Amino acid sequence: IGSGQLVGIKLPENFDRPYLKPNLTTFWNSWHITLAQWFRAYFFNPLTRSLRSSKRPLPMPLIIFTGQFSTMILIGLWHGITINFVLWGTWHGLGLFAQNRWSDFAKTRFSAKDPRTQKALQYGGVFLTFNFVALGWVFFALAGCEGLPFEQLDQAFPVFFPEDPDLILEVLVHAVDVGLLDLERAGVLLDPLAAEDLHVDDRALDP
Repeated sequence: IGSGQLVGIKLPENFDRPYLKPNLTTFWNSWHITLAQWFRAYFFNPLTRSLRSSKRPLPMPLIIFTGQFSTMILIGLWHGITINFVLWGTWHGLGLFAQNRWSDFAKTRFSAKDPRTQKALQYGGVFLTFNFVALGWVFFALAGCEGLPFEQLDQAFPVFFPEDPDLILEVLVHAVDVGLLDLERAGVLLDPLAAEDLHVDDRALDP
């Protein structure tokens, strides 16, 4: 922008402190602004207007979901035609819709008139938004490396992607104990080779 002004060209602001925004909507209103405005003007708005004005209009939440989800998929594909960019677009499309639904739900049920409460909610929103966006960058930054983003998520969140056979067995036994899984299904899920390595017999899954 500064270089353009030196030669008499005024370029539009493209980023406005996006990582300090309290939700995904304001993040995308301040991140890659010209790209987001182009897709909003030439795809999102015409699509949602068309869906609203059809003879049998869809429910408004479904219209919003269709518009946000498809727009973010296209923005992902604009960066590159790989499954990773599709996943990145899907991540943000789902996040935007979830945030939209939560905002509609919360504004009619919660009101934070206390300045300290408002400040706390603002900081909490910034924290959640930053971490949501940061997780999405795993798919974006490793685009073209099939399976690698999930490997990175596996390392970041081993609880959700367990590889330790002892942990897997413990989870299965607990699922049987609390009634989430029957004994037969647990036996099918437990690999016999893993059980042999652990020196586990069938009695480990007895109720």
